[in-house]
Amino acid sequence: AGDPAGSTAQDDSWKTAYKNFLESGATPAELFGGGLEGYTFSECKYSLIYIDSDDIPEICLTTPQAYLNWSVLTYQSGQVYSWGWNKGVTYVPRSGKFVASGGMMGHEDYTCYRISTSGIIPWKEGYVNYVDDNLNDLEYGKEECGWDGREIIGRDNFLTAMKADCGDGIELDYDAGINYSELMALLSTSDRSAEAVPGADGKWKQAYRKFVDEKTTDVQGYTYYRHDEETYFALVYLDDDDVPELLYSSSKDFGYGICTYSNGKVTEMGIDSVDTIHVLPETGYCYIESAAHFSGGETVYKLEKGVFKEICREYHYVDVGEDEYYVNGLETTESEYDSVHSRIPSYDRAMIFGSPYSELNRMYFSDGISVMTYVELTEALSK
Repeated sequence: AGDPAGSTAQDDSWKTAYKNFLESGATPAELFGGGLEGYTFSECKYSLIYIDSDDIPEICLTTPQAYLNWSVLTYQSGQVYSWGWNKGVTYVPRSGKFVASGGMMGHEDYTCYRISTSGIIPWKEGYVNYVDDNLNDLEYGKEECGWDGREIIGRDNFLTAMKADCGDGIELDYDAGINYSELMALLSTSDRSAEAVPGADGKWKQAYRKFVDEKTTDVQGYTYYRHDEETYFALVYLDDDDVPELLYSSSKDFGYGICTYSNGKVTEMGIDSVDTIHVLPETGYCYIESAAHFSGGETVYKLEKGVFKEICREYHYVDVGEDEYYVNGLETTESEYDSVHSRIPSYDRAMIFGSPYSELNRMYFSDGISVMTYVELTEALSK
């Protein structure tokens, strides 16, 4: 989005501009199109998120109907730009891109937009057809698709092509939004920090509580509640903001993960199989250590602005005597891996969050990590 003079988060011009835009007297349908016909701004919900790389949040609003219509506002070069509406929106934080999707029975449309100093610009488009010209259902894996002018067979292949260009985006959550009066109060505050977006106000506690109370399905297809008697939790400040991350560990083979709350939503870095999570509080870094009968490895992640990014990874195959090394998800040499790994805060400073298997063994966890059962976590999140 650039960072034009007079338009940074160090002044309030972006707040005033958003407020004036929404209070212009026009209806949502007049500003964003027919998908918002019949709705008032007070009936919509709002999420403040960082789609581009500057310090000024975008505003996403949605209608309250079951089949949601989303719209996006961005502030660029002293001006508010708006993008119409569609049924779904996903985005990769700080990437400058979001994907809007919609369609009708048997057909889906996708458009990737880019945010620049000129506004919100369509970039690449695609589609998925689930039926043929005679309206007969197409077999799974044989859907007729297209992306950026290329014909593609199979929705999975289509998604791979789209995500290669646009990233694997976060889906906006209606329930995480704030109402119109809360938005106006935020835009009227004299707080000069764009980070005044709701987050450190206690909503993270509600979001974590909802997260642990939901069902989840592991990679083997087993569905269970995260709050079962064999799951244990900890709240640790992995990065340097005012909202702690939620760690959980289960005796089940696939029940481990780290969650963060950002932009009104819980994002999970699920871990398939792990022996130990090593966290480096307030640095953003964590080491994930895993092992199997004839293999094992370590992956280093960094939490930045609500996104878990893989920094580097090494994997050892004991039975064949081979090692693999990766940096930023791409296979590389051992020397390049060592160069990147050497710049990461020392492993010796890490706090251990282990897997208790059949029963809680609080001695397995580092001093300073308060390990909790579901009941204890619920009490902590209720304060």
